[in-house]
Amino acid sequence: MQTKIDRILEKANRIDVGDDWFEVLELPKNTFALIENGHMQEVCSFLIIGSEKALLFDTGMGISDISAVVKILTTLDIIVVNSHSHFDHIGDDWRFHDIHIFADDYGVDVLAKGYSHQDVQHDSNPEFFTKDYPTGFDPEHYSIKPIEKKNIHLLHNRDIIDLGNRQMEVLHTPGHSQDSIMLHDRTNRILFTGDTFCEWMIAFFDSEMPKYGYSNLEDYTITMRNVAASVKDLDFLYPSHGKPLADPGILINVAEAFEKVNQGKAKYDQEFIYGSNRRVYEFEGFSIWTN
Repeated sequence: MQTKIDRILEKANRIDVGDDWFEVLELPKNTFALIENGHMQEVCSFLIIGSEKALLFDTGMGISDISAVVKILTTLDIIVVNSHSHFDHIGDDWRFHDIHIFADDYGVDVLAKGYSHQDVQHDSNPEFFTKDYPTGFDPEHYSIKPIEKKNIHLLHNRDIIDLGNRQMEVLHTPGHSQDSIMLHDRTNRILFTGDTFCEWMIAFFDSEMPKYGYSNLEDYTITMRNVAASVKDLDFLYPSHGKPLADPGILINVAEAFEKVNQGKAKYDQEFIYGSNRRVYEFEGFSIWTN
């Protein structure tokens, strides 16, 4: 049975930006999803349009030029905000002058160092691509360029980013990573979730994978409990992987699932993912991956 979300996505205006790497959807409340569905990560960056400024939530994988796409969609000044410092969300940061990220020393250090080819080699594997490489992209030399620290600006929990007619509230949501944030557009009843929530996979890897920072199950459980309490104030979720639109009601189920995982009451299968054995907890509409 087709859901309300499915109908919105089916009817969404698809915009030709002259770059086949990005599928661009015009979503409710003057927001564009910039989807990199030619890679198994299916990263979604979001361009949020205000009356005076626009906000780009993440810059994607850096495989094709997201700044050129943004210039086609708006002439407003752009505020770039990273949902967190994982490579697939900061790939084109270097194309913009100023970058905003949560005030976390590790995350800031990641932006300042970038990711070497060795760090991202796994995701440049040809088998992970479902489209031809964009012009100029060489998987053998794929890396994420560093950002000068003077161009990195720090965000804090409950900060407000003013776009004119819409104010984006920063919510610190540790769990997937310690520097993870969501953006809450209270007026338009939208929550931009970053990687803290995605329908197809919710992951934390703990300290086993230092290049991805520090994740923590207890932190994640508390985060999802707090986020689920805001469902009554939301009409839409905008996740950063997979479908770019979701029903907020699922957050209640996710919070309950994390409680079960944290208490050792959830069943799991063991799968070999990202070079290590993982526990995969399957729930209706989403799964949770752990070490």
